[in-house]
Amino acid sequence: MKKKKIQWHPAFYSGIELELRDYRDSLEFITEFELSRKPLRMDMLIIKKNTDEIISSSFASIFRRYNIIEYKSPEDELSVDDFYKSVGYALIYKGLGKKVNEIPLCDITVSIFRDSYPREMFQQLKIDGATISKPAPGIYFVEGIFTIPVQVVVTSQIKDDSCCALKILKKQAKINDIKRFVSETKKYRTQGDINNIDAILDVCFPINRASFGSVKEEDGMCEALRELFKDELEEKELKGKLEGKLEGKLEGKLESLKKIIKNMNISTEQAMDILEIPENERASLLKML
Repeated sequence: MKKKKIQWHPAFYSGIELELRDYRDSLEFITEFELSRKPLRMDMLIIKKNTDEIISSSFASIFRRYNIIEYKSPEDELSVDDFYKSVGYALIYKGLGKKVNEIPLCDITVSIFRDSYPREMFQQLKIDGATISKPAPGIYFVEGIFTIPVQVVVTSQIKDDSCCALKILKKQAKINDIKRFVSETKKYRTQGDINNIDAILDVCFPINRASFGSVKEEDGMCEALRELFKDELEEKELKGKLEGKLEGKLEGKLESLKKIIKNMNISTEQAMDILEIPENERASLLKML
């Protein structure tokens, strides 16, 4: 039976929108933007409506008006050919204007996201004449061979508390990143945010269930996560109620047991026989005596 492929990209798109949620009114998010009539499309296009606005995000600091986003899932390779293809999308997009130079090259950026460090790709780019700089943890600028800003974002290397929605897009996501994600999403209330959270959890929860389980008991669990654990939580609540009823029932039998033992001066076992206490309750009553 063929193993079902994990659909990483929709969750990544939602992660990007969550990370830039504070700038939603000034950014336009277009996923899988078609570059031609044939199936040639980039993963995401983010249009910055106000180019003067400064976005306080480690990966969005280079954003200009038109920002091309490419994503490589943990299961996909990021080769030097993939890199050049992503930059090629920018050049094709530049040529889609309705009039000459409607989309200036100086208004375009390219960002390629991946969880792990693409060592071989960077080595080949250096051979090709590129200079790789690292202005911040996980952010790599590729300069010297293109006139447009190009960066590679290695999400696993981003050190601060940001980008938790992107960091958990992998198998064996770190507990701390999951906790930060859950903590951050507690305060989200808009339907758009909730839909993005659901998209991320649909991918990340099944492959990191144990890790998510370790944070499900925390106060203020986000509604999306609570929904995923709904059956388990309801089962636990029912079990608690049943245990409470059983405890109350045993306490009543315990009082009767004490009275019979005292008044009749008989052994505990004899008193239990008289009260016809089931075998599965006797050990608990003995502990309570």
